[in-house]
Amino acid sequence: MLLPVATGSGWLGRFRCTRSKVMLIDNELHHEDIAHRIPEVAEAMGLSPVDYRGWLKVVFLRGDLRGIPDLTKIMEKTPHGEYGLIILEAFYRILPDGTSENDNAGRTHLVRAFDASTNTR
Repeated sequence: MLLPVATGSGWLGRFRCTRSKVMLIDNELHHEDIAHRIPEVAEAMGLSPVDYRGWLKVVFLRGDLRGIPDLTKIMEKTPHGEYGLIILEAFYRILPDGTSENDNAGRTHLVRAFDASTNTR
């Protein structure tokens, strides 16, 4: 999803995306994995790095896991409206201890807390 939005191309071959800046906050993969994966996926989509250069920012948190309060601080430092899409990957790694990624009520509570903290600006 990040590449179609960052390039304004189609998603799943059906949906045209409006070109916007994208931020990927990744707390799972190593820098080298992402640095390899994004260009590889882009190539498979018929895109090159020049197509998304300047439109994609990756925040690497591998080894520095953070929860919703810390992610909220990242959002607060980001000018409102700068990004059209912000992706949190992997969601299960930001869940509070004791919350199952299959627990809809727990996930709903977490998303609402995040939404409330980022809608104050």
